[in-house]
Amino acid sequence: MLGEDQNALMCDMAETYHVMDIWALPVDVLATLASGLRENSRIKMKLAGLIYLPVETILPYIADVLTLVHRSKDSGEPLLFSDVMHGKDKEEEIRAFDSGEDFMAEWKRLAGIEDG
Repeated sequence: MLGEDQNALMCDMAETYHVMDIWALPVDVLATLASGLRENSRIKMKLAGLIYLPVETILPYIADVLTLVHRSKDSGEPLLFSDVMHGKDKEEEIRAFDSGEDFMAEWKRLAGIEDG
């Protein structure tokens, strides 16, 4: 890590462990602390060849795709991912009955109750 980017390692050590002078640490302690840095630390991202974290790259892509692709079949209105997640995209069927007898007949049909 020191050979790759000494400044990035020093900055990560100061941010994470509040170590301002990495040269004052024994080598084994420095190595242990350096290996314990988070995966999105400057030095670990540089060693992995990453500019952005995978999450930072994929979230805008998901938002773009959802905005462009998801359209309601009937009205052409955008279908929002959050609505789908919460079940708000389903249309409720409204049913009306002309009489109480019609309602009870449908109730029995749906419940599987036979007239006896």
